Amino acid sequence: MTDTTIELAHRVRIETDHRVWGLGCRAVCSCGWASQWTRYSADDAVRAGVEHIDDSIGGPADAMNELMSAMLDLQGDLAGVVVWLAENWSADLPVPGLWGTNPHDADGGDGTVAGALLSAATQDPAVLARTANRLGVPVHTDTVSDSLGHRYHRATRQFGRVEIEIFMPAAVEES
Repeated sequence: MTDTTIELAHRVRIETDHRVWGLGCRAVCSCGWASQWTRYSADDAVRAGVEHIDDSIGGPADAMNELMSAMLDLQGDLAGVVVWLAENWSADLPVPGLWGTNPHDADGGDGTVAGALLSAATQDPAVLARTANRLGVPVHTDTVSDSLGHRYHRATRQFGRVEIEIFMPAAVEES
């Protein structure tokens, strides 16, 4: 038996930079090609990557190529979050749980893009404020109640397809 490793000639990943330089998203291929940065959504970068593969291999990518690219994108985003947490998280902050998600469902996408949610609850407003400060985002309050009638204060930061969210129940106003 012989094992052979096949390296894809055009493995495209999506780079995101919304915090450091504010560049947005772009597609980058293993062949050295890179799309222009887009400030809006990763969808434009994904389309550019698909077009690059189509042009390079003479036709649309098959389902396996799309799967491999999606998994490599998620792997890259997870690796970025692991490094960020190691450099920025501390023992006095809540430890989030890991959940699989389809983050693009809420953005009107088709829900086929897998992602991850790191989520933790707290009951202490000071902990929520410290966590939001560490994440570099403001605390916001849900404007609409969930299916059980609850609203929450949240601090949420996106890392590509990975999201970190810390939340606590919002006080219910008497009507």
